[in-house]
Amino acid sequence: MSQPPSIPPGDRQSPERTDGGEVDFQAAWERERTARLRAEEALALERAASAHRPAEDQEERERFFRLAPDMFCVAGMDGYFRRINAAFSRTLGWSEEELLDRPFFDLVHPEDREATHAEVAKLSRGVPTLRFENRYRCKDGGYKWLAWATSPIPALGLLYAAARDITEHKRMEEQARIRADFEQKLIGIVSHDLRNPLGVILLGTTHLLRRQDLDPKVLEIITRIAASTQRCTRLVRDLLDFTQARLGMGIPLTPRASDLEALVRQGVEEVGASAPGREFRLSAEGDLRGTWDPDRLAQVVANLLSNAAKYSPGDTPIGITLRGEEAQVTLEVHNQGDPIPERLRARLFEPMQRGAPGADTTSRSVGLGLYIVKHLVEAHGGSVSARSVGGEGTRFTVRLPRAPPPASSLEPTR
Repeated sequence: MSQPPSIPPGDRQSPERTDGGEVDFQAAWERERTARLRAEEALALERAASAHRPAEDQEERERFFRLAPDMFCVAGMDGYFRRINAAFSRTLGWSEEELLDRPFFDLVHPEDREATHAEVAKLSRGVPTLRFENRYRCKDGGYKWLAWATSPIPALGLLYAAARDITEHKRMEEQARIRADFEQKLIGIVSHDLRNPLGVILLGTTHLLRRQDLDPKVLEIITRIAASTQRCTRLVRDLLDFTQARLGMGIPLTPRASDLEALVRQGVEEVGASAPGREFRLSAEGDLRGTWDPDRLAQVVANLLSNAAKYSPGDTPIGITLRGEEAQVTLEVHNQGDPIPERLRARLFEPMQRGAPGADTTSRSVGLGLYIVKHLVEAHGGSVSARSVGGEGTRFTVRLPRAPPPASSLEPTR
């Protein structure tokens, strides 16, 4: 038998007294009766609310089950769905009745059935599935990739599972794989089918230029051929480095004792052959020796000098400043061209970008030079920056530690 509800202490008061000082028992009884009724009403409301709460919770769970965009289901370990939400029909095209009336293994792609049976066997032993992917047949005959997470209850022979359609993600993965395969083939073409013939041409023109008996017109033609071949060689090298970096293969470095001033003078000679009559002003101070990959730094220098020549008037000098400090050396390349538009500065070191619209129309640059510069400099543990102001021109500044970090190649860049 349940105990009567107690009267809250706050509702108890001292009995009232009559004018004659006697206790008014009638008033005290009425007051206690009212307090008891209030307590009983509160208890009844609390019991009603407690009884109603499970129903509300169940309804809320059902609402989530029905409306969830992901595929929720309860399945038996015998291979049949027990319950599914509407997302199954939306995704696969089958009606709820069609999905419940057939073993779900019938819908699994033939190539995925063995793995699916193995996964269900693990679930039957109580091992949950954090992620499992397979293909399900749609009503239109196509297949969709699903990613599953499943929690088993072996004692009941039930599986509680959630699935998500990842077909689009798989399609994008396949496209990325196809692109990677194409880029791998491109590396082979660039590194062999283009570089080797260019090397032969460059070797032949270099040999001819050493002759003293050439007609001036012939000499001019050969000089142009040599300059064009050098440009093509740089472009091929940039394309190869770009493709390797994008594939995550890294750009290898072979550091050894090097002299930055000697590399810059070599770069001036190389780029000067492509820009005859162009003035290069070199200023050098301090110790400019360090441990770097000289071929890669020569590539950096050539790209910066070529860029300066492309984007500045032909009658203006290109300034080159070298400074040797205790822990690093600095290379600055300055040109007096128009400033780089602000909207382009943030993307200046990204691939397929150029310094200014409308410039560089004759060289047909693909916009990889500064991208390669940035990543080669960073591979050496250094940094590169650009400052472009109207009236002052554009200045690229490279800072290099005297020795690169331990890693021997550039980290993958995407």
